[in-house]
Amino acid sequence: MTENPCLYQCPLCRQPLSHEPRSYVCESNHRFDQARQGYVNLLPVQHKKSKLPGDPPDSIDARRAWLTSGGYDPLVERLAQIARDLSPENLLDAGCAEGYYTRKVGADCARYGVDIAKHAVKMSAQSDPAGSYAVASVSNLPIQTGSIGAVMSVFSPIFAEEFARVLVDRGSLIAVVPAQNHLLEFRQSLFDQLNEHSSDKHLEGLRSHFDLVNEERLSFELQLNQERIKDLLSMTPFAWRAAKDKIDQLMSLEYITVQADFSLLRLTKR
Repeated sequence: MTENPCLYQCPLCRQPLSHEPRSYVCESNHRFDQARQGYVNLLPVQHKKSKLPGDPPDSIDARRAWLTSGGYDPLVERLAQIARDLSPENLLDAGCAEGYYTRKVGADCARYGVDIAKHAVKMSAQSDPAGSYAVASVSNLPIQTGSIGAVMSVFSPIFAEEFARVLVDRGSLIAVVPAQNHLLEFRQSLFDQLNEHSSDKHLEGLRSHFDLVNEERLSFELQLNQERIKDLLSMTPFAWRAAKDKIDQLMSLEYITVQADFSLLRLTKR
């Protein structure tokens, strides 16, 4: 198996990292050990805002169960087609979680995944030995400037300046954000007042660094039994934002039909 080029940079001094057996090191001799699962932790303790940053393990496990069951297959297939059309030399999944999108969408190129949740990155590396995975914040990517052909962000925070920094000239950003009716039935059951989903707020923050190439809408129905209601709900922020009694009521349903509704944005670095 050919090893991906090492595109990491030191999170302390921002010099390039070299991959040695079982560790990564920069010229200043900052050293980061590679875990036995294959990932590297590039999130210094002084950069953490909590003991266990990122999504909780139960949410990550639910996401793995949901995605591997085919829950969002139409989205995965469309993203994979976009990646094939772009044909980047490499792809960075910024906010990769447990790595399902990373390995499916980046199947034809060198792929890298970054997430702040250690449990998620560990799962990614275990599932995809051919990929390169690191624990880090997407707001401060430990990736060398101008080294990435395409950045993908699926329901993750978008940092336009940082994404533009790591991209090659005219590199691509693929972003997925919730559209107006995404999981509307869940939201109606859980909240008295609904916040409107719109891609406009995301685009506004991207215009200083990116040109919009294409925006498309992808919608489909999800027919959920009780087990799949639990998985889908548990992987969303609704699981910790909604009142417990409303969550319990939703999880007690034997069956519900829910809308999946996404905005897919394809942009080019200016």
